[in-house]
Amino acid sequence: MSEGTIFNLLLAAWFVLAEVVFVTLFFINAPYGRHQRHGWGPALRVTPGWVLMEAAAPISLALLFMLGDNPVTLTSWAFLLLWQAHYLHRAFIYPFRLPPRARSIPLTVVLMGLVFNLGNGYLNGRYLFTLSDGYTVAWLWDPRFIAGVAIFV
Repeated sequence: MSEGTIFNLLLAAWFVLAEVVFVTLFFINAPYGRHQRHGWGPALRVTPGWVLMEAAAPISLALLFMLGDNPVTLTSWAFLLLWQAHYLHRAFIYPFRLPPRARSIPLTVVLMGLVFNLGNGYLNGRYLFTLSDGYTVAWLWDPRFIAGVAIFV
């Protein structure tokens, strides 16, 4: 089975998982922050827990950028830098701005976040930097890219 086929199966599974989680979260509050409650296993202090689960996204995408088969272009740098701007903040700035009295976070939530961020990093990075046909500089002027950056900002 080719990597492209495996990638497409993982992507389809990712969308199904997103639908299941979306519906589930209408009935179950994620047990951290103000919804913290017992029964979700051992807990970590919130800052290292948050760093652990979020750091996977910028690290995985950076690795896939470096190891990718597509030519490195200004556009691929733009994709990488936009991703990094978002996730470096989530992983290495936000957690350290939490108040010292911030609650703990269940290890199960941290592990679910870690798996999500590894999957998200893989699916985005592998497609952008290897499996796609690559993105030329012309893509930077495409209305879809401009609209996406405007929404991101």
